[in-house]
Amino acid sequence: VIMPGIDGYEVCQKIKNIPILKTTKILILSSKEVIEDKLKGYEVGADDFIVKPFDSSELLAKVKVFLRLKTEEDKRRKTEEELKSSELKYRTLYAQANDSILLLNQSIIEDCNNRTLDLFKCKTEEIVNASFLSYSTKYQYDKKESKLIFTDKIKNAIDSNCCTFKWLCKKKDGSLFDAELKINQIEIEEKKYLQVIIKDISKQKQTEDALKKARDIAEKANNMRTEFLANMSHELRTPLHGILSFSQFGIKKIDSAGNDKLLGYFSRINSSGKKLLEILNDILDMARMASGKTSYNFEKNDLKFIVDSALFE
Repeated sequence: VIMPGIDGYEVCQKIKNIPILKTTKILILSSKEVIEDKLKGYEVGADDFIVKPFDSSELLAKVKVFLRLKTEEDKRRKTEEELKSSELKYRTLYAQANDSILLLNQSIIEDCNNRTLDLFKCKTEEIVNASFLSYSTKYQYDKKESKLIFTDKIKNAIDSNCCTFKWLCKKKDGSLFDAELKINQIEIEEKKYLQVIIKDISKQKQTEDALKKARDIAEKANNMRTEFLANMSHELRTPLHGILSFSQFGIKKIDSAGNDKLLGYFSRINSSGKKLLEILNDILDMARMASGKTSYNFEKNDLKFIVDSALFE
């Protein structure tokens, strides 16, 4: 302890004030036996105080003990630093994630990230300690109760470590949005939580619905086209059959049939031809309607004549 210029107490204190040497183990060797001297040594940071004369084997044993303690402390400190670094990375990713992240204890929300507050249009105090079901619709897409479905999903997540499914969520203001939920079980400080990652898929769902609607319309149009072609085939065949039939009659009986009979044949051929022309004109009109080039002429017509004509055909 007693040294020229600076005593052992000051040396000990200076060593302990250097951050990189703060955890260094220090043993003070002194001939002073007064308890106050020992207490002063402990106050400035000494780990032990040995009074001269001393047994070298005892000193060596204490050095070994302190070396072991120092090694264990360094390992523990390194582990703590790695844990802090890992936690900092996790908290940074957690806070800045593009998707909403919740930590649930069963269905109770215990923590959430900033994205959650933006997505659900709420404040931290409004969502933390609330039930997740309070931010869901009462019934889901299949008309089943959300509470029953979510309970099953939690069980699946625990059994298989992960569970992904579609969900209809409700914001604080009551508006709804489509979401994809991914639930997995994690452990923090020896306590198990459910981590729920929520991705807003409203735009994706709208796109899917629009594609489905367009597909249904296209399918309906295709069915109508098929039906139209089938009907049109019949409509075209009827007058065409009349033209062919009566023209064949006329050819066969050209020498034997009288003028009245031939006139009847030609009249039927003429009416069938006109009907065929009307059908072809109708087809052309429909084509113009499809291309947006149709012009309309409104005029009075005899409804009875139109109905009788249709029945006669």
